[in-house]
Amino acid sequence: FNNRQFLPDVPIPGFGYEINAGSNFSALAGVPFTWVRWEPIDRLSLEASYILPRRVRAEIGYRILEALKVYAGYAWDNERFLRHNRNDDDDRLFYFEQRVSAGVRWDILESVWLDFSGGFAFDRFFFEGEDYGDRGEDRLDVGDGPFLMLQVGVEL
Repeated sequence: FNNRQFLPDVPIPGFGYEINAGSNFSALAGVPFTWVRWEPIDRLSLEASYILPRRVRAEIGYRILEALKVYAGYAWDNERFLRHNRNDDDDRLFYFEQRVSAGVRWDILESVWLDFSGGFAFDRFFFEGEDYGDRGEDRLDVGDGPFLMLQVGVEL
């Protein structure tokens, strides 16, 4: 069972075109995703991604040191969950939010990093239904507000 936001039970092939224009520009243009990274000057990076139908991320970052980066960004994210004992098997619990943030990322080792950020989350809501078109039914709005986040990551 697939829990993606659109056509959850239909296999959807993806395709894309990769662009590498030297070490300071790369992109992957395709469906259902698009991603671009550009380093206009040394240590400054701009990165953006879009995944159909409603996931957007953008970030500008500056490497103070090789292992230390400060950044600011925007994200429009969502999550979907299958609630236990739901009346309709096609219904899912959805969560949507937008946020702006700024933070510091420290690459402790080649594959271990620590990220501390804060910002403001807005346009947050939950709803239960089959798809985004049901967002007006069984909806719970969550107030806008600030947040702090500490993440530790390991890349294998």
